[in-house]
Amino acid sequence: MRTAPVGVLYPSGRLDQLIQGAYECAIPTHGGQLALCAAAAVASAVSAALDGWPSLEVLTLAITASKEAERLRPCAEASIAASIQEIHSNLAKSGHLAVDEIADRFFPDKPQTIVPLAISLALLTHSAQETALLAANIGGDSDSVASIGGAIAGAMHPETVNQEWFEVVDRINDAGLLEMATSLAALRHTG
Repeated sequence: MRTAPVGVLYPSGRLDQLIQGAYECAIPTHGGQLALCAAAAVASAVSAALDGWPSLEVLTLAITASKEAERLRPCAEASIAASIQEIHSNLAKSGHLAVDEIADRFFPDKPQTIVPLAISLALLTHSAQETALLAANIGGDSDSVASIGGAIAGAMHPETVNQEWFEVVDRINDAGLLEMATSLAALRHTG
């Protein structure tokens, strides 16, 4: 999801700016309430992870941001905040993360499962690599779950990012990802 850089740009203490940045990033193609709330949750989770917050506090900020974002596009749809809370709680209670069980219960084929599942996997695995592998094997919108969850887990535990995978992505995209990330991180401290 393209809102992860918003979480790099704004520190977690600037929730209004995180939500507004996520809104501006999502609105051109994902303008419904669920998508906007999901974008706010992702941006705030990345931000809190970069600030070194523990998993439970990252979860709490993601839920809070999602609830706050509901005011930007009010409607009676299901709540992303409630879905984040429910999926995380259910997966945490299970004690283990098995691909088949996750796919049966939370198949990522709709907004109410994609971002909540990504956030939950990141916070429960504590590993960008494990999150990506689980997501890739679940099916559905697995690339979104893997990239969102991997971004959050990687921000919390950078040592778990698979360096070989990163090098392949960086080389194929030829986008100077490290330089771009460094520039974005520098703005976080001056803005």
